[in-house]
Amino acid sequence: WILSYRRELLLAQAGYAKPSATNSVMLPSRVKRLLDFYIPSKLFQNECLPLCDLQPESSFNFRALAMPERRYFSFRREGQVLMRVCEKHAGAINSEDVHWVLGFTNSTFAGEFAETLVQALYRCPIIQAMSFSRNNRQKMPGTILSADEEEDDGSVLLANLAGSLPPWVTHLTFDNILSKRALDSIVAILKSMGELSAGCGGTHGIDHDRDLSSTLSAKRRYSQPPPAGHTQGTFHGLAIRNHSHLSGETFKPFFNLLGFGSSPDSLQYTPLITLKILDLSGNRLGDEIVATVLQIAHRKESRCSLEQLDLSKNDIGTGDQVVKVLKNYVTKYRKRSSSWCSPLHTLNLSLNDLGIGNAALEIIAMLKNDALCLKSLDVSANGLTDGDGFLNVISSIGNNK
Repeated sequence: WILSYRRELLLAQAGYAKPSATNSVMLPSRVKRLLDFYIPSKLFQNECLPLCDLQPESSFNFRALAMPERRYFSFRREGQVLMRVCEKHAGAINSEDVHWVLGFTNSTFAGEFAETLVQALYRCPIIQAMSFSRNNRQKMPGTILSADEEEDDGSVLLANLAGSLPPWVTHLTFDNILSKRALDSIVAILKSMGELSAGCGGTHGIDHDRDLSSTLSAKRRYSQPPPAGHTQGTFHGLAIRNHSHLSGETFKPFFNLLGFGSSPDSLQYTPLITLKILDLSGNRLGDEIVATVLQIAHRKESRCSLEQLDLSKNDIGTGDQVVKVLKNYVTKYRKRSSSWCSPLHTLNLSLNDLGIGNAALEIIAMLKNDALCLKSLDVSANGLTDGDGFLNVISSIGNNK
């Protein structure tokens, strides 16, 4: 499959095939299961692997290290093994061109795990992504975990990682593993970091965008924990997905970290304001909460930097509030001569039951004349049919750039 895909990639780059030709190369189920295990977020997959679009800057060159499924009280011994593995492979390949992922699946955490894991990561500067996932949670959607269950789960310990990971760890995934207390802790830690950074002139005086282009120099610069005043907690990509056991209201404080409010000068800087990729798939947030996220991404004053957003499987339904937010954006910014364009260019709204109303049709209609500034919009698996007028609407956007 990789060789077939590579051939089409080369043909397209040489001008002998259209980018859409890659749709004919189906992803084998075994490859999909492999990728979903090591890189749960589809947005992260598409960035480091050219699975959907022809992206010359992408490659199939990645390394995934899966830790054993068990309860971790410490990472000291494992960290020593990890360091030897990294040293061995880093000497044999050009590590700057490889996407390295360290993943934990169906594990629990306690004791000194978080602090010893961070210490190990500072000795392994080739690790670019961390993934914590669970695919065996027994609680039904909407069931609230007790305080004892949350404590035993150990997910609260993972909250400390959000503010202490090395700057070269640019992607962080939490898949069906966070409790309400853990998410609240992440918010509290990032808010505190923002206040501390703002006190040092962080909002205007320091470049906090830990983008992929800056991670290579960061890897060379840090062989030990950074000096005081170094800002952590900024990421290129963050995935908090499949947390349907949490209510949509629980996410609201987290979303407030994505941008400034209506009065930017009265609010503190937050590390997530420079986030480029956010995966919220499978959280069952509902129309109103999803609209809150989209409003932040489509309001100029928020200074939100999101470029790719996955809101699939979030029970949007009729999507009245989502459509309202997008219409307000088009009316306020895109119909003026000197229009502002949101940095968001990739939006996934699949698996949201949009077919029960006209939301999908109205959103697609807003693509005309590049009103939404989107390069990619996914509304698949929403029960849409050709008879809903989609063919006519889609034909009207044929002249978009």
